[in-house]
Amino acid sequence: MTPQPAMLKLDQLTGWRFVAAFGVILCHFSDLLFPHQSQIFLSLWKGMANFVGFFFILSGFILAYNYQSKIVGGKTTTRSFLVARFARIYPALIFSLLISLPVFLFLNFKLNIPWQTILSYAVGSILLIKTWIPLTDWGGISPWNGPTWSIETEFFFYLCFPFVIKPLAKLRFRANLIAWIALELLMIFAFGMYDVLESRAGTEPFFGAIELFHSSPYFCVLEFILGIVTYNIARGLPEKSITYLRSNAGWIFAILVAVYALFNVTLPFMSRLHGLPGVVFSLSILLSYTSPPSLRLLQSPKFLYLGEISFSLYLLHIPVLGVFSFAAKVVPQIAHIQSSLSPVFAIAAIATSFVLAAFCMKFIEAPWR
Repeated sequence: MTPQPAMLKLDQLTGWRFVAAFGVILCHFSDLLFPHQSQIFLSLWKGMANFVGFFFILSGFILAYNYQSKIVGGKTTTRSFLVARFARIYPALIFSLLISLPVFLFLNFKLNIPWQTILSYAVGSILLIKTWIPLTDWGGISPWNGPTWSIETEFFFYLCFPFVIKPLAKLRFRANLIAWIALELLMIFAFGMYDVLESRAGTEPFFGAIELFHSSPYFCVLEFILGIVTYNIARGLPEKSITYLRSNAGWIFAILVAVYALFNVTLPFMSRLHGLPGVVFSLSILLSYTSPPSLRLLQSPKFLYLGEISFSLYLLHIPVLGVFSFAAKVVPQIAHIQSSLSPVFAIAAIATSFVLAAFCMKFIEAPWR
């Protein structure tokens, strides 16, 4: 293997964590931030929901960077790995669920959802297993905290990682390239097939199809494995290729951004969320791994801090929006801002999410780590 480029920490990829989290926020707040815009314009922002797939790819890449040699070499046990990952995600997740609990209970009791359904849904959320059973009918329940679905799916990846990483670590550079192409083709086919079936049926092909393809770990695991394979490609790059990527990162990244925007505007529903965007995401991660000077903004102190709070930011922006929306129902002045000055309403909610994320990082995430 060619020696890795001199890079003590994955600083640019820490910056990418914020970019991905903020992309998801722009997706969820797009209607409020950009009222009365064309459907094509909104598609650009709503398509940023696919940054959750970016998280899955990035997670596979970073876990392979940090743990592959340790697990293969027997220096880290499966138990210690899982304990570390649990401590990384669970405290902030529980904090986000507590923030959103009052609105969750109020909305579902108002919808006359049976308490047994609410309880089983809540237990599935707390145990991080809800997306593992995607065809379950929750009876129209209002979600507790929408973004937690990806954490449940990610937790499934963590359980698989110690067993998946060993055979993948044995692949040579060429085999990893073939695996990368095969994974992309498989994803393009699988998620494209959903869009074909949906276009023929005029709606989701069968009950629970959206959850099965979009949020269950059984399809999303392809993105996680793609991240691991991308890391193995990155560490095996010849020095000549690393130099080329570092020197030409600016225009390569500009092309990737243009392609990404084109995907968001033109691709059908499921293919816009998964599959082809993985090409852009994995190449962007590979590019940043070489730490090119043209992308050094991502490793600036401010971006690094934003990257550190991005996990909490991702988990908390929907609960904050829920609280703001609930307040708009009971306070006429807030309702007026929401309807007449929706960008102001959205910016206030986003700013509150940043403050709460900083609090969560300092007083909850960091101590548990």
